[in-house]
Amino acid sequence: MMDQLMQYLTSNQTSVTIVVVLILFTFYFIFKKLVKLALFFVLILLCVGGYLYIKDPEKLKQSIQQTRQQTTNTIQKGKDAYKEGKDLYEKGKKLHKDYDDVISKAKEKKIEE
Repeated sequence: MMDQLMQYLTSNQTSVTIVVVLILFTFYFIFKKLVKLALFFVLILLCVGGYLYIKDPEKLKQSIQQTRQQTTNTIQKGKDAYKEGKDLYEKGKKLHKDYDDVISKAKEKKIEE
C-alpha cells in the first residue's frame, strides 16, 4: 500500500504540486481569518477602553493597574511552579539513579553468592 502510494507520487509530479498548492492556500485562508478575528477583538477592546475612558478615566486607570498587578502575580506564580517542578524532577532523577545503584549492587551481591 505504502509502496504504491510512493510510486504514484513519484510518477505524478503534477498531482503532488496541486496537493501542495491546495494545502498552502488552505493555510493562507485560515491564517487570514485568524488575523481578521484578532483585529476584530483588538478593535472591540479599543472601543470598550475608549468608552470606559470617556465615562470614568480614573476607573479605567485603576482597572489597568489591577490587571497589571494580577498579571505580575500570575507570572510569578508560574515561575515558582516551574522552579518547584524542576526541583522535583531533579530529585526524581536522583532517586531513580540511587534506586538503580541499589538494584545493581543487590544483583552483584546475588551473583557473588
